Amino acid sequence: MNLQGRVAKCQCGRTEPSSEKLAFFDYRGEGSQVAQERCGTCAYHEIAHKRAKNDPTATHLRHIAGHDFHAIGALEYDIFYCGCRGWD
Repeated sequence: MNLQGRVAKCQCGRTEPSSEKLAFFDYRGEGSQVAQERCGTCAYHEIAHKRAKNDPTATHLRHIAGHDFHAIGALEYDIFYCGCRGWD
């Protein structure tokens, strides 16, 4: 995992240089779990696509059965929590 030049963003919009020292830091760059398992077309995970195609009882997923899974790839920002909503 190469964090050089990457930026992490909190839900409030605050940004910091990506670092594993940030609270609740989650890397979302190349090779991350999110980059590999989230669909770039619909944002559902790969497992949901497999279930939609293989399980006729999964009617709540039929809207994603119409396209193939395509990994989203590296996201622009990593994520972290800056404390903006408190620590309780």
